[in-house]
Amino acid sequence: MPAARTKAKAKEKSNMIVPEHVVKPVYVVIEPESSKVDMSVSSVANKFKNRTIITDILEQRGDVWHPIVKGMFIRALIRGVQIPPLYFNKAEKTSEALDGQQRIRTISGFIHGEFSIHKDVPPIRVEKDGVAEDFVIARLYFKDLPTDIQDKLKSTVLLSFTFFNMTHEEKVNFFIEINSNKPISPADFSRIRICSRHIFIKLAKLPGIASVLKDSKKKKLEDEDIPADAAIMAYASNHSLMNDKNGRHILWTQEITPEQEEEMTKALDYMKTFFVIMADMKKMSNKIKNRKTHMVSLMYMAIIAIQRCISAEDFAERVKGFFNTNDDRASHDEGYNNACSAASAKLLSVSIRRDILRNVIYRDIG
Repeated sequence: MPAARTKAKAKEKSNMIVPEHVVKPVYVVIEPESSKVDMSVSSVANKFKNRTIITDILEQRGDVWHPIVKGMFIRALIRGVQIPPLYFNKAEKTSEALDGQQRIRTISGFIHGEFSIHKDVPPIRVEKDGVAEDFVIARLYFKDLPTDIQDKLKSTVLLSFTFFNMTHEEKVNFFIEINSNKPISPADFSRIRICSRHIFIKLAKLPGIASVLKDSKKKKLEDEDIPADAAIMAYASNHSLMNDKNGRHILWTQEITPEQEEEMTKALDYMKTFFVIMADMKKMSNKIKNRKTHMVSLMYMAIIAIQRCISAEDFAERVKGFFNTNDDRASHDEGYNNACSAASAKLLSVSIRRDILRNVIYRDIG
């Protein structure tokens, strides 16, 4: 096609009137409301101590930094190394730490004398009377540092960003976004989306779980999984159990009511009583303690017993009759044993166990 004709076609096309209904819309991303704030190390430490800053929100994890990592972080602050920003959500009178929990805890703990710098942390370079030299900070508490270094550390400025009144879903999404460079397992991803997770974390600290579960299982967060999975068995509808592909999805939207929380708290008292009564039956007790599925079953049975006004002692006898076998079987019920296989987390297996366990508690009750 000749060049002149091509130009004429292009000009004709550019002069065409575009109908209003095909005008391309303009998209403007709505950014979350936030403010940028510079905070001193001293301010962060004091606000954390007086609970103006909190880190124990549902999206965060526990205190997991190794002592040497804490020491190296304090060394970095003393040396003036720039650290990543802290992120908060302003909710009423408190600021929830969305990212930076380990840094905040470490800063407050060191400033308030809760730990000393790890023995393997290298010295820092200082200038004393015009001469550069190494200064050993290993094994020192904050109070042991020279006043000049104390003042420098306390006045160190940390960059922070604060968002306002974020919803649970917004906080969860932000947590995943900000940790995009860190591997998040499917289990962790599912766990942080649970809308009542703070309740399950609180329940996990009660003696019915905390005093019987091994530390290795707590590190895997099985302690908070037990009340969460028991809640699915106790409070999820039959429709949800049969139609949801993953039980945790139920807890993403279903909140635990105050009445249910109270019921679950009482259930943990029943569990504590059970393990006290059965102290001499170590084989059976250990069988239940050492498998999360059985601990979930025990808690579910306790909830049902409370709903049916069964005493803790009667509950213990019913559980004993169910789990106390003379062999390696999980229980006297083969249907339950089969539902505790590798597919025990599937909702069909959960539903089967629930029906069997309910019958154990309902036995001889009108």
